[in-house]
Amino acid sequence: MRKAKWLLAFAAILVIIGFAFAACGNPASPESNNQENQGSQNQSTVTSVTVTPDVIQVMIGAEHDFTTAVQGTNNPPQTVKWSVEENQHSGTTISETGRLSVHTDEALGIITVRARSTHNTEISGIATVTVTPVPTPVVTSVTVSPYTAVVNRGGTQAFSVTATGANSPPKTVTWSVTGGGVGTSINATSGLLTVATGETAARLTITATSTFNNAIYGTADVAVPLPIQGNSTYFPKSTF
Repeated sequence: MRKAKWLLAFAAILVIIGFAFAACGNPASPESNNQENQGSQNQSTVTSVTVTPDVIQVMIGAEHDFTTAVQGTNNPPQTVKWSVEENQHSGTTISETGRLSVHTDEALGIITVRARSTHNTEISGIATVTVTPVPTPVVTSVTVSPYTAVVNRGGTQAFSVTATGANSPPKTVTWSVTGGGVGTSINATSGLLTVATGETAARLTITATSTFNNAIYGTADVAVPLPIQGNSTYFPKSTF
């Protein structure tokens, strides 16, 4: 009986010791805790995405490149996913590198360019794009060169032209000659003048008219020497 009581008491002591160890557990070392905390602190976080430029006008049919800066802690990844919103034409797109292409049939108005962080897709930045029409070309002047010339009967003279204006106007012109007789002509496209061998006019006028705006033109004066009288060529006083 005494032996049984002793065994029961010994077993109870072992149980108590076991519970004590279980309650205390195996606490992690300070070094282990520091490593876990340090790993948590080194994780990157994204706080914002900035798109540059953030406000811009882009013409229909034009392109524009955007850039981004991803802000956050612990050097967050700078990669983003681009998208375009509120566009009215599916052909208005933006590439993976941030190049916006506005379709020629895109509606005028505002569209949004969005750059979304690939590290945290809840964070994004935007740019506001106003789609504008293509400016209308304008021709302001046409200048003929040379602006004066002397061409003998049966001779030729090449003329050139400079058309100036705004918004890249067409430079083409239509050439014409006035004041001459039969056989005197100018190539309407190239501007090469041919004076007839029997030309009787002393003066011709060359005109280059803009094909884009026929109200704009330039002129040149051509003197045609009259037949030789004696040993000299006669130029009328009214030639130039």
